[in-house]
Amino acid sequence: MSPLLAQLSTADEVFFHGPFHTPIQQEIQADAERIILISTGAGIGPLFGYAEKALTEGEARPMTLYAGFREESHTCLGWELRTLAARHFNFRWHFALTQPPKTWNGLTGRVTDVVPNLIDREHLDTYHFHLVGNGEMVQLMRTALHRAGVSSMRVSIETYFNHHAQPSNEAIDQLAAQFSQSN
Repeated sequence: MSPLLAQLSTADEVFFHGPFHTPIQQEIQADAERIILISTGAGIGPLFGYAEKALTEGEARPMTLYAGFREESHTCLGWELRTLAARHFNFRWHFALTQPPKTWNGLTGRVTDVVPNLIDREHLDTYHFHLVGNGEMVQLMRTALHRAGVSSMRVSIETYFNHHAQPSNEAIDQLAAQFSQSN
């Protein structure tokens, strides 16, 4: 889309359309007891928007947002996330960096590597997972969660790029095994 937009002049008219609602809110299963939001890069935007709207409207289930970035300078919405967490006792968030500076105090590694160790794996069936971002992360996490026994109704996705990524069976099995391990 970017190359097409770059070719337009300032006089050209552009029409945008879409669902114009909060599709994440409609996808989160009502019977889920906990909500896990996982993003890479720009995927944090819609997850923050969903969390802010849902919490403001009274969402009471525990909700945790995990956002993966390469470097600390790539992170965004930190102030907004801190403010949201301060206003809502049931909301937590974490950034994970794959290339952290020595002064980094947050999570280190890919979100796919850190999330399994931070959730209650003995009760995977109580969660709803919403994944947004790089197709590699989305497909790896979704398939691993399914192999670990999470219903397809409890995993919703938005892929921003790398739509046709096919993680290896070995990577999927390793992640599924992490989700299947007892705490």
